[in-house]
Amino acid sequence: MRDRSCDKPGYLSVHPGYACQFPLTDRAVVNEMRKQNLLKDSIENMRVSSVVFVESYLQIVFDDYIFSMFVWPELLSGGKLFKYGNVGYTDLLTRLINHRVVEAIEAPEYISILFASGEKLSVSLKEEDKSSVETATFNAIEGGLFIVW
Repeated sequence: MRDRSCDKPGYLSVHPGYACQFPLTDRAVVNEMRKQNLLKDSIENMRVSSVVFVESYLQIVFDDYIFSMFVWPELLSGGKLFKYGNVGYTDLLTRLINHRVVEAIEAPEYISILFASGEKLSVSLKEEDKSSVETATFNAIEGGLFIVW
C-alpha cells in the first residue's frame, strides 16, 4: 500500500507505489529528479485527451497526466506565434486534442512541447513571467508523480 503522506503539499512523489521521501525544499533531490527527464519520459508519444481552461490557468490533459500552466503558454503554429489574447489562440489550443507529443524539453527558462501536428507549445519559467508562486505543475492522474516549477 502506498504511503499517502506523499500527497501532501511540499513533497515530490516520484513513482507510483513508492513512499514519498523527498521534501521539495531539498533542491539537490529535485534537481536530480529533473535530470531523469520525468516530463519527457512521461508524455512523449502520449496524446492530448483534453484542454481545460480554468479561470486564470490552463490544463492540458494527456492520457495519464495533467500539465497545469499558471503562466499562459505561447503556441507556434504554421510559422506564426500565438499568445494569450490573440485571435485564434484558444481555438489552436483546443485543436491539440488527439495530437501526440513528439518531443518535450525542460530547459532552465522554459518548457516546450512539440506535437506531431507541428504545433509547439512553450511555457516561460522566467521569474519575471510568473503570476503566482508556481509557474506550472505536472502530475499523474492516478498519483505517484508530481512536479512543480
